[in-house]
Formats: sequence, C-alpha cells, structure tokens
Amino acid sequence: MMSQHRGWVVAALAVWVAGTAASSARADAKYFPEDVEVVISVNFQQIWQSKLVKDNQVLVNQLQGMVKTQLQTNKEIDDVQKALGIDLFKDVDRVSIGTSPGAQPKTVVVVFEGKFSPDKILSTLADKAKDLPNVLKKDTINNQTVYEVSSPNGDTGYIAAPNKGTILMTKGKDGMTHALAQVGKAQPAGLNRGLAELLKTTSPRQSFVFASTSAALQKAMDDANNAQLQAAKPFLQATDGMAFTATIGNDVQFQMGVAAKNAAGADKLAKDTQGALLFVGLMINQQVQQKPELAPLKEIVGTLRTSSQGSTMTIQGNISRKVIDEGIKMLKDKLP
Repeated sequence: MMSQHRGWVVAALAVWVAGTAASSARADAKYFPEDVEVVISVNFQQIWQSKLVKDNQVLVNQLQGMVKTQLQTNKEIDDVQKALGIDLFKDVDRVSIGTSPGAQPKTVVVVFEGKFSPDKILSTLADKAKDLPNVLKKDTINNQTVYEVSSPNGDTGYIAAPNKGTILMTKGKDGMTHALAQVGKAQPAGLNRGLAELLKTTSPRQSFVFASTSAALQKAMDDANNAQLQAAKPFLQATDGMAFTATIGNDVQFQMGVAAKNAAGADKLAKDTQGALLFVGLMINQQVQQKPELAPLKEIVGTLRTSSQGSTMTIQGNISRKVIDEGIKMLKDKLP
C-alpha cells in the first residue's frame, strides 16, 4: 500500500511538471558549498537560441520589453544595470542559484555567467561605495576584491567579479570564501554528495534545472505548515532527492529524476508510478468530455514514460509544438 502511495505522489508531481514545464542548464555547481541542497539554474543563451523562441521573436521581444519596463520602475536596479552596462537579455548566458534548506537559508550563492567586464563592475561598485559607505564596503577574500553589502534586515551579502565571464553574489562571507576558492577549477570541491548525484542526471544543454535533496524538500514542507503537503512526506523519506529539467527546442522536453535508496527501490517506484499515470490518464480522458479545454493536458500526460537506471527513477515527457502554439495564441490574445 505504501509503495502504491509513493507511485501516486510521483505521478502527481509529474503531472504538475507537465503542466508547468513550458513556462520554465546544468548549474555550474563548483561554486556551491556543502550546505547547499537546492539548486535552480536557467540557461538563457540556450532559450534565446531555440527554434521555439526564434519562431516567436515578436512575442518574445514584447515580453522582454515588459520586463525591462518593470525593472526600470526600480531606480536602484535600473541605475546599477545602466552603470554596469549589462543587458539582461544579451549579456547574461546563465543564472544559477544554490541555497541551503529552509525558508530563511543560511547560505545563498548566485552565479551569473555571461559577457561581463570585471574592471567596469568593480569600478562602479567603488563609486557606489563612496556614495553609500554604510551600505557598501570594499573587502578582500582569497586575494580577490569583493564588496560587502549591508541590507536593512541585518543580512550581509557579498559581490565579486573574479573573471570576465562570472559575477558572484552570496549571502554571508563563508559562501563567497568557498566560491572564490573554486575559480579556475574544473571540478567542484565540497559539494553536497546527494546534490552532486542529482546533478549528474542533468545536462548543460537543458534550459531549466531544479534539483533538491529530499531533506531540503521536507524542510520546506515543515516551514509551509500545510497539511496537504504532509502527504508527500513518506515518499520523501524513502528517497534521497529529485531533479526537474526542461529543454526548449522546437517543442519542450522535460524530465523528472528521483534518487531512490537503491536500484530495487528505483525499479519498483518506476512501475508504481507508471501504473498511477495510466489511471490519471483515464481520469483526464473522462474529464475532457465535459471540459474540452483539458485536451492539451491529456496529450501531455499521454507522453509520460517512466524508467529506472541504477538507483534513479526517471519520468520523461514532452509538450508538442501544437500544444505550445495554441497556448501562445491564447497569450497573444491577452497581451495589450
């Protein structure tokens, strides 16, 4: 009974991913210290170069314009962006965020990869430090120039530009100390072992990556204090973590990987989840008769397939170009 329940939990998560993956890169995890257990990474360069985006360039330009307008309403962000000479849609190739567990994580490391000028960034920070001496202070970590940022809530952040392809931002000095120690290294040192195993299931060619240890997900559920979420706890206790990925091309390919405790557990989880997905598909088929608008979800769920390799169970699926084009048409009708 418990194993069937776990299959239902995974099936529910897979359907959720199927419904949201279109709106969503392996992270450069070497900068993340051992207490990081959650990673989110977006490969903007891959997204902008995809056929789906290029075929809808007019709409993409319109959406980018809306984002830029919104950012301009925040004077601080607008001033910094202009001073640094960074175009978020041209200069930033990838953004990766790593955090320790909890709603108020002790460690946060943000890695911007792209085309940057370290000298210009550091010069701008130096000028800002003169104007805001109580907020921005120059420091040195691992022979690298960094700037300490004091926030109104008492948190302390750090900013560094160690090379022309990277900007690092961290919460706390320990995170920056670790990150700067990894500059120039090919392999991560000190990365959480469970997280490292999860990231092996992802690829640098993917557009979006979310990976988390089960312990971090349990902590998030406890912090949320939501009774409905507690139903997933037995499943999380039987696994080591999960990774969600999406790749935008002409369509959207997505995948959910679950790290089981062992190979037998992964195989059983794959079979239980496939059975649950078949039942979900039958339920959606019945619903489509009364609600035709659910037809795209029916098609997406129909693409879901499970498999296992070693101690990892994988669910793969895709959102067809036909479904995406229908969604884009509805979006265009709602835009001003």
